[in-house]
Amino acid sequence: MLNSFRYAVSGILHAIKSERNLRIHLCMMGYVLFFAWFGEVSSRQIPILFVCFGMVLTAELINTAIEQICDLVQPDKHPAVKIIKDIAAGAVLFSAIMAAAAGLWIFLDPAVFLTVIAKFLESPYIPVLLAVSVAFSLLFCKAKKS
Repeated sequence: MLNSFRYAVSGILHAIKSERNLRIHLCMMGYVLFFAWFGEVSSRQIPILFVCFGMVLTAELINTAIEQICDLVQPDKHPAVKIIKDIAAGAVLFSAIMAAAAGLWIFLDPAVFLTVIAKFLESPYIPVLLAVSVAFSLLFCKAKKS
């Protein structure tokens, strides 16, 4: 059983290292959590965010697995493989759009939105920390495949 977890973690780490879009989703998850904390998002809304994170990250991992299988079975370009990969990518896009819609629903709530704005205006270090984190996120997302 422990080996199953090791294999799963190994697969996730491989996907993080090799898939730029997965790294982008992870960074976005971090920013959503940051704003949820600053916006004092309700304890009832936090699980919605985590379900959205799980949905998008799972879709991205499945998409990565499908792409790997397709490339192994058919290394040359093939119309059927293109359709398979496009459908898998479409699943990721759809899940990301739905997650973004849920996030907007939560963060555009006037109480949450105004709390975030007020905290940014109260603390001048918060925008600086956010800017620094954006720089690190860009480096993380741009990292080359290993």
